[in-house]
Amino acid sequence: DSAEAAAAFDHLISGYLAQRADTPDRLAALLDADPDFALAHCMRGYFAMLGFKQAAVPVAIEEARIAQSLAAEATQRERDHVAALLAWTEGELDRTHALWESILSKHPLDVVAFRLAHFSNFWLGRPQDMVASVDRVLPAWSEDVPGYSTMLACHAFAHEEVGNYYTAEPSGRRAIE
Repeated sequence: DSAEAAAAFDHLISGYLAQRADTPDRLAALLDADPDFALAHCMRGYFAMLGFKQAAVPVAIEEARIAQSLAAEATQRERDHVAALLAWTEGELDRTHALWESILSKHPLDVVAFRLAHFSNFWLGRPQDMVASVDRVLPAWSEDVPGYSTMLACHAFAHEEVGNYYTAEPSGRRAIE
């Protein structure tokens, strides 16, 4: 609802993509800027789930419930993120991925949906799904879009994982540049 919250959200996402140690502080700043921001609570739940630890699931469930209660007036995309988090907390990984891919079909620049799907596909041993997802969305990206180097790095990594080294290398080099 404010420029401060929007800037804090962008700051959070850039920290997440760069795997910054201060990402939890960035999330706290976002929630301070707008404690009723459904997607901020969803991000807290997503971050809890990224640890793949059973002990974190109750935190993610609580954040999903808070996000759901705040999302009545949110965009469909935000509501889809909340639904993806809920599915993830329920162990419904295929549904979670289907929701992220649905978000990406309408919003190929949604780096949160992309990065979470990419990460989860890796840990689930689904390199072909990593390739398919990044190859679908990468054409929508350009150097003018924040996070482009992350997309190139993910493209390189996914293709390396399936042995497409000639495809992976140029993306990896461009990501580093």
